[in-house]
Amino acid sequence: MVKVAFVSCVCAFYVVYIYAVFCTKGNYNPGLSLNTKMTINIKPSYNYTDCSQNLCPWQNYSNSSSSPEIFQETSNLQILNEPIFCKPESFGYTDYEFNRVYKNLTFPTCAEFSGVPNEFMHINIDSRVLFMNCSGYYYLGGPSYEEAQGKYKYQSTAKKYTGPVLLNNYVEWAYGSCVDPKIIQGAAYSLKENQEARKRTRDKMQEMLEKNGTRMIVKPMTVINLFIDSVSRRTFYRKLPKTLELLQEINGGKFSVYDFKLSSTIDDNTLPNMFPFWAGEKLVNMTYEVKEENSKKYVDLIEDKSIWHFLKERGWMTMFSTEFCNDYLVYGLGKKPNVDHHMARFWCGAKTLLKFSDLQMTQRCFGRKSSQHYLFNTSLQYVNMYQGLNKWAYINCLTAHEDSGTHINTLDIELVDFLKQLINTKDDLVIFLAADHGMRYGEWFKLENGSQEHHLPSFFLIVSKSIASELPLSDDILIHNTKRLVSKFEFRKTVEHLSMLPYDKNYLQDSPKPIKANEPKSLLLHKISDEKHCEDDMINAEFCPCPSFIDFDYNHKIVKDVVAAGIYHINTAVFNEKQGWKVCKKITVKEVLKARLGIQDYKVLVKVDFSINEDKNITFEVVGLINGVYTRFRPPEQAYPLEVYYYGAKRIMQIRGITTSFTNDFCSNLAIYKGISPNICVCQDLDYIKDQDPDLDFSAIFDFAISESFESCEKICRDKGKICDDQAMEIANSCEKLKEIIGCNECVENLLGENDFGVYNNICYVDREKRKPRCESAGITWKVCACN
Repeated sequence: MVKVAFVSCVCAFYVVYIYAVFCTKGNYNPGLSLNTKMTINIKPSYNYTDCSQNLCPWQNYSNSSSSPEIFQETSNLQILNEPIFCKPESFGYTDYEFNRVYKNLTFPTCAEFSGVPNEFMHINIDSRVLFMNCSGYYYLGGPSYEEAQGKYKYQSTAKKYTGPVLLNNYVEWAYGSCVDPKIIQGAAYSLKENQEARKRTRDKMQEMLEKNGTRMIVKPMTVINLFIDSVSRRTFYRKLPKTLELLQEINGGKFSVYDFKLSSTIDDNTLPNMFPFWAGEKLVNMTYEVKEENSKKYVDLIEDKSIWHFLKERGWMTMFSTEFCNDYLVYGLGKKPNVDHHMARFWCGAKTLLKFSDLQMTQRCFGRKSSQHYLFNTSLQYVNMYQGLNKWAYINCLTAHEDSGTHINTLDIELVDFLKQLINTKDDLVIFLAADHGMRYGEWFKLENGSQEHHLPSFFLIVSKSIASELPLSDDILIHNTKRLVSKFEFRKTVEHLSMLPYDKNYLQDSPKPIKANEPKSLLLHKISDEKHCEDDMINAEFCPCPSFIDFDYNHKIVKDVVAAGIYHINTAVFNEKQGWKVCKKITVKEVLKARLGIQDYKVLVKVDFSINEDKNITFEVVGLINGVYTRFRPPEQAYPLEVYYYGAKRIMQIRGITTSFTNDFCSNLAIYKGISPNICVCQDLDYIKDQDPDLDFSAIFDFAISESFESCEKICRDKGKICDDQAMEIANSCEKLKEIIGCNECVENLLGENDFGVYNNICYVDREKRKPRCESAGITWKVCACN
């Protein structure tokens, strides 16, 4: 008996331990073999048009130019009228959802935030001398040839500033303070010219000109790939209004600007999304051991196939700049991308000296300047340093790379300033103003709209008119492509195409028009197929903005299990520590109305609509992913818990979105107050809520305002920038609530009018016949209006 009890205790402890590890560490790999592919005998079949026999509609090009686009967030709805396969069911959060999930914060400037009175240090770009206008302290960076990606512990010690400091020929940056070596008040970054790379580029440009038989020197070109991490197209429109104003202002003048509505992610985070651009191929899945090994390699793992190698071979300077001190990229690139300028360890200095993190939700100030200032300023130094030469830069800005969704508010003004300085440089210019992926925070695994914010990153292409004028078909082609599915594979082909234009403006102009949807194309050279699917760009099913769903058997085990999991998560959320059941109903399934399925090797994406017994007018939609390979844990505020699931083998089920067909503001506000997402709440009857939760503080949920005129509450609330709520008005129609809300001394039944209630001369009035007060009713007494 003792042994049995001991074994039972050990087993119980093991189960609890495994569960705890799973819930806290959470990444899960079922450890499956090749025979674990989903064996459902159903798969979308695509009937591609044979464009080799007859021209397809998207193969017709025109040299006509159109009027510059007026940039509007809702212009993405145009693609729903296009003859294309990829038509997303959602483009992201509704305004209500976004404002519920994210706060709207404003930030002071770094000068205001830091309190540092003035700039006090700089490095002279010619003499390589560090100057400070105080007798403070400074820390120096390492030599530029030691720049490397990945985690790094900066260990330099503070030195007392006693006068100008002649730097080692390869030192490019420093941090400093006028008061205390432990209180950093500023930084300086000054690129050291790479003379060897300059000579290589100049010689190669001359060689390419001669090789192509170019009789006159074509204007050199600057290509900037500026990726603002974690910004969806909708977030760009919401949070960067000044940048949008600038893009609108320059569009149609010396530049043309194109807004791509269907730029898509390929995978989860930066590395797999950017790898097709850097290497021209999809990143293969790596084991933990391979990742660890790669993270230690001080080499360029993709040098021969890298875009920077491709460009250097064609006479281009290259730069690779990031804004973090972390191992995000080393697993695929190694630590040393072989570029001419590399900005990386400056951020490791900031991590040590300023506790800087690319994930921090507080303001990222290095004294009077923001972190992005140093990223942008160093990039401008590079562009100006090599005017007259072809040059390319990859710039990874991480201002929005944090969970609150608010820090992007600090970017707008500085981004405008950076772009203005770029467009005023002399050489021809192309800017990819884009994101690696959309928002990877908020409820992006709980709401399908949240997922779409991740799947549809922002992408604006800015092109010098001097380039476009030499490509007479490009405007027609680009306008078409802004409404087609685009991924980083197209980015790669476009930069490859651009690389030859300084030598031959007609490069590839006579090339055959692609006949297959899965052929990546230069965005300036060929139109993307109307029939392009996510699979054609190897976009993972769960990250596709328009997955290929087909109707599926309602009674299939997977459908029933996904619905059951969705119901479980809804009811678990309702029975929370705030007693959400007093406001939201526990629900049960009445009938499955529709089931759709998308299958991709080891994973199945299932979307099910069903009705409920508790309200005949409300339906729910649940999206579930059943995965046979590594599945990453997400925190509870972002996602529902992972579940072990068996279908032919051990797998993982992940519910990725639950949405109700009906919500109203009253119910939504009550649900939020109870800590429940409105998209899963079916509200109890008002009488039930009052009875079960008599202490519910409605004044903490709604703004009860006293109307001091005969105007309707609808107008009173509208003037406050809010909306009147009829159901909340009903709550206030009782002596108890009016006394609680207003604090009047006496309450009587109102004899003056059937819809009048409120307060007059410190006496509260309610409708004696208990008729429901309405927002649109104007009265003859003062009213209490419920606004939200």
